[in-house]
Amino acid sequence: MSRRVQIGVMGSCADLQYTEVVEKLAEELGRRIAEKGAVLFFGAEKDCDSLSTAACRGAKSAGGLTVGVTYGKRKDIVEKDADIIIPTGMERGGGREFVLVLCCDAIITVSGGSGTLNELVVAYQADIPE
Repeated sequence: MSRRVQIGVMGSCADLQYTEVVEKLAEELGRRIAEKGAVLFFGAEKDCDSLSTAACRGAKSAGGLTVGVTYGKRKDIVEKDADIIIPTGMERGGGREFVLVLCCDAIITVSGGSGTLNELVVAYQADIPE
C-alpha cells in the first residue's frame, strides 16, 4: 500500500488584505488537491483567517483530508474543519515553518508575506518541489 501525497498550501494571512478573488482561488486550489486524493497540509492560524485556511475549506468541500500545523501548544485554531491539528510548541514565525514544510511532498504558495517566504526557503533547502 502506498501513502497519499502530501501537498502544502502556504499563503497570506488576512492581515495582508488579500482580495476575495484570491481567496476563492485558494479555495479552488484546495478543492482540486482533494479531488486528486492528496492530503492538504496548511498553516493553521489561531487569530485570523488566511489563504491557507481558505485552501483547507476548499479541500473539505470536496471531502478531502486536511492537516493544520499551528504554532503554540494548543489545538485552538480559526479553521474548525481541519481533520488533524499538529501543535508545534513553537511561536509564530519561529520554527512552525520547518515542521509544516517538511511534512510535505510539494508546496504551493498563494500570495504571501515573510512567513510564506520562510516556507519557500525551507522547501528549497530540503529539495521539496515548489
